[in-house]
Parts: sequence; structure tokens; C-alpha cells
Amino acid sequence: MGIVALLVVGFPQLESHDGWYFHHGGDQNYYFDFGLVLAEGTYEQYFSVNLGLPAIMAIIIRLFGSSTFTDLLPHIVLLHGFLFGGMSVIVIGKLTARLLHSEDSGYIAAFMWAIMPWLIWLLIWPHPQASWMRMPYVPGVAWLQGVPDGPAVFFALISIYFLVQCIESYDIKWVILSAIATGIMLMFRVHFVTIILLSLLVIGMHRRWWDLLLFPTVAASVYIPQVLYNRLASLNIGTPGYNPWLPGYLYFGAIDVMAETAYYYDNSVFNMVSVDHFINTIQLLLTSNFILLFGIVCMFVFYVWGFYRTGQLLGWVRSIILFGAPPAAIGVLSFSSILVDNAYRFTLPSIPFFVVLVSWGITVVARRSCRHIT
Repeated sequence: MGIVALLVVGFPQLESHDGWYFHHGGDQNYYFDFGLVLAEGTYEQYFSVNLGLPAIMAIIIRLFGSSTFTDLLPHIVLLHGFLFGGMSVIVIGKLTARLLHSEDSGYIAAFMWAIMPWLIWLLIWPHPQASWMRMPYVPGVAWLQGVPDGPAVFFALISIYFLVQCIESYDIKWVILSAIATGIMLMFRVHFVTIILLSLLVIGMHRRWWDLLLFPTVAASVYIPQVLYNRLASLNIGTPGYNPWLPGYLYFGAIDVMAETAYYYDNSVFNMVSVDHFINTIQLLLTSNFILLFGIVCMFVFYVWGFYRTGQLLGWVRSIILFGAPPAAIGVLSFSSILVDNAYRFTLPSIPFFVVLVSWGITVVARRSCRHIT
């Protein structure tokens, strides 16, 4: 929390920062507009973004009478950066300690995540446009912007923490709690739906078949408010063809919903974008330097994993959580050209899970070094 407070008062200095305001990409206007609609209790707009953040904004609008985004921004910064951000340090520490059976790893992960804004600030130093890069990404990793990534990642961490509890106990409450956290996560950022696949894989490896059905059922039921609102709104504004299950602002690379090519029915025909668009997207992904670097990093991680035989040390289920959570947090955007357009922005949600992975590596190296010394 102290580091967040220092960022708010201007240390370290960032471009486009004024008090509570940090650089935004423009999406905050969507969220605020829908927050106003919710606060007024109408169905005058279909949600092209997830319901979670606008719902929080609606509560703030009703409580404090905020009429502009600037009015409610201090409340959003306090909620995201201080409350969710502060609590996430504790969650990451406990998640790491529980997952790796190592209190030392838990402390390392919590410390690294606490100072992550400063680490990002330092890591960007060699970049020729360092000041420009720091402007969005330092406050982005500190969850100080009016976008839903902070709360979404927080509940993703909670979900994985309960999932780890689930693999250690047959108590049904852990499955339900993990599913509830996942559903709330989707209310903020549906792109993280791939975390559900990770969770189902873990539960399935334990052959807990009823839990395998219970998890997606509970998660989907928590997501129901988004579905109900969008359905009622689409009927109210005279466009009943909109798909209520997903927000419009979602990119798979093959479909672009903002252009109404996937979620709008035309004479009961589900329109898709051209095959050429899909092929161009795949080519862009394959030729991207970022994807190449990401592949090299993945190969290195798995090499280190095999070298230290973590499959035996942690067990396959824990290893899958350890290595599967970072890419799962990037979500379906992993397969989208939008990831290539702004790789830094859309990989930020994976950083807390990379912190868990790095803390494990530090602990392993430290223990091996100690054994050699003794």
C-alpha cells in the first residue's frame, strides 16, 4: 500500500499523471457510461463491456453522486490499488506457500508482487521510449487505472488459491468457493475464461467427476446477472439478436464483435468474418517477435522444470497449476491479433502468476546453493 501511495503522490514520476489520474487507454469511458445506466436502473444500453466494473461505478455514483469519471476516480483508485492491490499481496503469499509447500517461497512472492510497480519501472529503463512505456504500464500493474483488470486478476488469484485447497481436501466447499471466485472474475474480465479450463483439468486429474460438473455450473450461475441484463437491454433497444452470454468487447482474432460480425443474428444466420481475416490474424501471430520470444521463454521454463524434476517434487497437478496459470491469465487474447498490437497491456494479468513461478525458481536455486555450501 505504501508503494501505491507513493505512486499517487508522484514517486516515481510518470508522464500523464495528475493526482488520482493515471494514463488510461480510453475504455474507462465505456465503463462509466454503463455505470450511469445501472445507477439509473434502466436498460437503455447493451453492455459492450463486462458488468463488474460498471456495477461498482454504479454503487459509487449512487452513494456519492458522482456525475463524471473524474468524480469517482479517487474511489476507483482506492478500491483497486489499495484494497484489491493490498489484499492481493497476502493472497499471492498464501497461494504460493500452499502451492509449493514453502513458506519461504510465499514470502518471496508476496515481496516481489508488493514492489512490482517499481520493478516494472526499472525493467523498462533500457527502452528507448522508457518514459512513454512507463506511463501506462507502471500504474497498470499497480491496478491504479479505471479498468477491470485489477479486480479480475484479484478474483483469479482467489480462485486459484481455493483450487489449491481443493486438491488437498475433498471438502466440497473449496470447489464451490473457487467456482464463485471464477464467476466473479468473469464478471470483470470474461477473457480469463481459460482459467476455467485450467481448473477443470486439475479437478479432472483427481477424477472428481461430480466436482467437474459442479464447478462450471456454479461459475456460470454467478455470471447470470450479465446475461440477464444484456438480454433485457437488447429487447429494450429493439435488437433482440444480440448474444447475451458474452459482452461485445471481446476479441478472439477470428471474430470482431464490435463490428457486429459474431454476436448479431441476421435472418437467423450467425455471421462470421471472412476466412482471409482469420488467416491474416494467424500470420500476424506467427510472425510476431513477441510470440517468438514467448515461445523461447516457455521452452526455457519447461527445460528448467525438467532439469529440476519438479514433476516429482511438486506432483503433476501442482506443476500444471504452477506453469498453466500464467498463460491462462492471458486468456483467449493469446489467440488474438490484439495481443500482438499491445502485448505489454494484455500480458500484465499474468504477472502475479509469473511471480509465483519465479519465487519457486529462486527458492530451488537457493536451496541447491545451500546444499552445495554445506
